[in-house]
Amino acid sequence: MWAVARGIEQPPAVQVGVSLAVLTGFTVLLVPAVVLAGFAAAGAWRIGVAPTAIVLGTLWLLHRKIVALAGAAAEARQARDAIVARSTAQQRQAEAREQELAGHAAELVRAHETTAYALTKLVEARDPSTGVHLERVRAYAKLLAVTLSHAPRWRGTLDERFISAVHTASPLHDIGKVGIADMILLKPGKLTAEETALMRRHATMGGRTLRDIARRGGDNPYIETAYEVAMYHHERWDGTGYPFALPGPHIPIAARIVALADVYDALTSKRCYKPAFSHSEARTYIVEQSGRHFDPEVVEAFLARELDFVRIREALTGDLPIESADLPELVPPPRLRGAA
Repeated sequence: MWAVARGIEQPPAVQVGVSLAVLTGFTVLLVPAVVLAGFAAAGAWRIGVAPTAIVLGTLWLLHRKIVALAGAAAEARQARDAIVARSTAQQRQAEAREQELAGHAAELVRAHETTAYALTKLVEARDPSTGVHLERVRAYAKLLAVTLSHAPRWRGTLDERFISAVHTASPLHDIGKVGIADMILLKPGKLTAEETALMRRHATMGGRTLRDIARRGGDNPYIETAYEVAMYHHERWDGTGYPFALPGPHIPIAARIVALADVYDALTSKRCYKPAFSHSEARTYIVEQSGRHFDPEVVEAFLARELDFVRIREALTGDLPIESADLPELVPPPRLRGAA
């Protein structure tokens, strides 16, 4: 064992066993002959027959035992080598299967992301000016999700998969507007009560469409999250939102996150019916609506990262050739005050 630990190469056990068997074979022949010759030289060869026979028998039994042990050892080594060979082959097969499964998983993720991307482009095709709006909402939503994920309450729930799903699915929050007539969707002035009611249908139209896609597409976290976002992002924390007037905790967290991200971008963007608010003005509105329109925890996450909101706004405003995925990685968020 010491030699093995020191890395000294030892002779194979097969060679040791065979050499010992050969040695005992020669011993069986040689030793009795020497014993008998000694008695003969003393003139008492008759007396030496019995001792020689005893020595011969003993050596012969020893030789047979060694041969048997050598054979058993050889069989054991062959069995061991076969097991090692099978184990190595099985390990290689397992590694190949793991690589194959990893490749399939990566392809599946790409397929899910491509599906969400194609639907996003459908929204942009209806109104090209929404493209940069969707990129900003995507970036804001990811920022809020990352920040909330560090709060003790959400650890293990808002994991990397959730953050990725929110980032990918958030641009689909208004996909239902594809089914709204242009005369309402693109109207420059204020909507009438009837037009407002028709416009609000975009939430259920988008939600139901994405729900049907999710049911037929298997386990697609992006489309499932997109369904939650599209259906519930106009719900309000105080239960006065639409389409179902759900109160606070009953609203999916992804929809609560996108609700604030969407409103912030709408406030700080110029529209045909209003000028763009400054960040300070948007911040004041969001703080006032904490516990009314918005989840207070999401508002707290916004306040903890508001400088990053400004940075994202500046980076993704105008015709700059940049997308949210091109933004630098965010620094670790500070501890939320009410997260304990």
